[in-house]
Amino acid sequence: MKQLIVITGQTATGKTELATSIAKEVHGELISADSRQAYKNLDIITGKDLLSTSKFVLNEEINSKYSIGYYENYKTKTWLYDIINPRVVFSAGEWALCAREAIRKIEENSKIPIIVGGSYFYIRTLLYGLSVPRTEPDWNLRVSLEEKSVSDLQDKLNKLQPHIVETMNNSDQNNKRRLIRRIEILSNQTKQELTTAKGIAQDYDVTLIGLRYNKKENLERAIRTRVEKRMEEGALSEIETLLRMGYSSTDPGLQTIGYAQLLHHIESDIDLYASIEIWVVKERQYAKRQMTFMTKNSSILWYNVDPTNK
Repeated sequence: MKQLIVITGQTATGKTELATSIAKEVHGELISADSRQAYKNLDIITGKDLLSTSKFVLNEEINSKYSIGYYENYKTKTWLYDIINPRVVFSAGEWALCAREAIRKIEENSKIPIIVGGSYFYIRTLLYGLSVPRTEPDWNLRVSLEEKSVSDLQDKLNKLQPHIVETMNNSDQNNKRRLIRRIEILSNQTKQELTTAKGIAQDYDVTLIGLRYNKKENLERAIRTRVEKRMEEGALSEIETLLRMGYSSTDPGLQTIGYAQLLHHIESDIDLYASIEIWVVKERQYAKRQMTFMTKNSSILWYNVDPTNK
């Protein structure tokens, strides 16, 4: 049976470093499973593993909306960076479609695909498929929800299905239209379900590895260190460049953690250091949601990260 390696886990646990090391041993190539790294021009804050010598090779046009390719440097090839324009919403199902194509290309070269990233809902969709209810629009419900805030919509959604907001990527969590649609679907649960995608797990010998911190303080320290590093690398300059390119805080790509907080600093009178602190808090909350979601999968082989060795 064909081999597939998946490395997931909490933020700031060294997933990419481990994946790169394994790729060298098994002749593998990486596939990024990070919902933020899929966006073009979002490089520093998303933590793309790019070098000045990295070369992007466009490999396949999936459709008019997105194409896939890989970055190649001295380490290995990394697929599924820079799939989509930051102005466009990118779903787990769309990512899974691109991941399937990347896997096919990697296997054509007799290499082993190694999926690496913390967007576990994307990974789960690829491995196990995705089902959505067939629900007709409820226009009266939509009108009643339209004036509610994002926070109110998240609360209502969690009341309908506990912790569901935790399973959504950051862009969807803050997108009123998508939150309203989820509420609409869950409010009409008697409708017939429609399976929209079949998973690939049954076709592979899957090694599913998870990385986590066993102590809260170690996680918090790692997150703060990472945020400080992103700032030193030019996170604020990256935001300013994106604004000059015509992007805005309403674009889905820029509604993700890190970008949203620095944009708030630029567009309002909030202090930079306060924005950075909010960024750290949001990363910590995201890491907590990751664990809540991932621990439901008993197939994940968990390894605790020792911060002294990172």
